[in-house]
Amino acid sequence: RGHVVLRLPADVSHPQAAVARAAALAHHLAANRPDARLTVIDASATDDLARAFAQTAAPQGLRWLTAAQGGVVQAIDAPRGLIETAAGRLKADVVNFVPPLWAGAIARTAGLADDSGWCPCDDRGRSSLRDGALVLGDARKAALRTVGGALCSARIAAKGTATA
Repeated sequence: RGHVVLRLPADVSHPQAAVARAAALAHHLAANRPDARLTVIDASATDDLARAFAQTAAPQGLRWLTAAQGGVVQAIDAPRGLIETAAGRLKADVVNFVPPLWAGAIARTAGLADDSGWCPCDDRGRSSLRDGALVLGDARKAALRTVGGALCSARIAAKGTATA
């Protein structure tokens, strides 16, 4: 048994990766912990992620709370495993909190990122904000963000380093 909670931020920078993470958790629980429950707390303003998840071949038995349904975290009591949302209190055994992501600190410090946190560029990666600057990788605002790219970015962010 047990209750796993996946919390997605309001601004998901890698929507495909977020849906893939939810599907992977659902598959893992169905195969290894069939009595466990999975709840996704989705703080995004639309139900796009929930609809995308519904299109996957993920097992049933998942509760997906959109922001409109109260899926915004209001408070956390980590020692007791409690998460307060507008939809009510959740008791969780495992929580995967996905933080908001953006271009690395070096890109933001260099003035390459706009208010979205990403680096606006043309199709060739040339910065729209700084003449002569070239932005590579998923720091680019319009970059195709894949599951692999999201995982790589998360590993880099976890180490406290970043590249642009």
